[in-house]
Amino acid sequence: MRPRGSWLLLLSALAGAAIATAGIVRAPHPVLADDAVAMVNGSPIRRADFETALAAVAADGKRKDLDAPTKRRVLERLIEEELLIQAALELGLAQRDRRVRADLSSATLAFIKEAPAPEPTDAELRGLFDESPGFFGGDARFEVEDRYFAGTDEPTRRRAVAARVAWSNGQSVVADRPALAVPAGPLPLAKLEQYLGPGVARAVVELPVGGITDPRPSGDGLRLVRLTAKRQAAPRFEDVRDLVRAEWRRRRTEGELERFLSDRRARAKVAVSSELGS
Repeated sequence: MRPRGSWLLLLSALAGAAIATAGIVRAPHPVLADDAVAMVNGSPIRRADFETALAAVAADGKRKDLDAPTKRRVLERLIEEELLIQAALELGLAQRDRRVRADLSSATLAFIKEAPAPEPTDAELRGLFDESPGFFGGDARFEVEDRYFAGTDEPTRRRAVAARVAWSNGQSVVADRPALAVPAGPLPLAKLEQYLGPGVARAVVELPVGGITDPRPSGDGLRLVRLTAKRQAAPRFEDVRDLVRAEWRRRRTEGELERFLSDRRARAKVAVSSELGS
């Protein structure tokens, strides 16, 4: 249960807010900011926020036009919201309530991240792309050697296992001729899947260069595959321009946030307990 003193503080703050609202309503010619529809203790209710609230009410009620009483009720809700926010600040909830602090922190981060940013130039985007082209993807190419063993019975499996050990030790391996031989040279993953089957191709992708798969079903037999080389083909800038732009904006936002926090920290007076260091 909330302590009685807290309720008294809250009621007192709300009572003061109610008096302030009454004063606003009675004021014959309130002074409004240029972009405000109301002022609450000097804080404006922005026209953009009022119109957003009206649009939400209209959409909820599936109505295009709202009458004057409805618009007034919407405005009263915004005034009450502002009064509650002011009361929360007067009661120190921004300092004491963890949920309020988390919401304020998240709102500040969103404000920084959503601030208008200039569009990057082509030179800036190409500079980022040239720094790390592999970061933006590209098709890998795999060079492999394989040994095929016809059949899937247990004797064939034992033969394939023994062949893997011998091949790993640099010995020659006698194998059978596959119905579909894997061509020499670098191949994309899609081609590997055509020649070896999806299961074997996925196993090859996980290999280090020089590694050999376990015997795996491939066609009507078992296959060993050794990865002899892997090449990452760099993408063309024109094909990944949107990805580069998104990454540029992400890095710029992170930089703005770092500068904001650095500036605030430089101007802050921070004292730390001696047990935690200076």
